[in-house]
Parts: sequence; structure tokens; C-alpha cells
Amino acid sequence: MVHLEYIIHIDIKLISECKLLWLSSKDLKADTGREITVTQHQALNQISCNKNIENRNRQLLQTMSKIYGRMIHIIAACLILAKDT
Repeated sequence: MVHLEYIIHIDIKLISECKLLWLSSKDLKADTGREITVTQHQALNQISCNKNIENRNRQLLQTMSKIYGRMIHIIAACLILAKDT
């Protein structure tokens, strides 16, 4: 059965004991098991995508912050040099 194989590969911490018992029951139809598997796979993919987006946003923010700091430093230096001439 497809759904029993999927249960072996998922992190048990992510699902409650009640859901695990229901998913592993023999009364679960194969079609229902496939639908659950697809839904869980999509949810895990979405979580992974969200984490990737958060990491990219964090990296972009750090890069922008560095660039902004450098720009302020250059502008301040230009203003000081402009006063001296």
C-alpha cells in the first residue's frame, strides 16, 4: 500500500498519534491514501519553498544593508572632501 510506505518516510514528530493510527489503518482506501500522500507532499514542498524564500530575503536584506552602509560612508566622505576645496 502506498500510504504505508509514505508513513515510514515522514517525520513522526510532524503528525499526531491519532493521525498516524488513522493513516496506518487497513480500512484506508488506496485512493484516499494517495490523496493524503499528495497533499502532504505539497505541504512539505510549500514549507521548503517558504524557508528558501525567507533565507533569500534575509541574505538580500544583509547585502542591501552593507551596500547602504558603504553608500553613506562614501557620501559622507564626498561631503567632507567638497568642504575642503
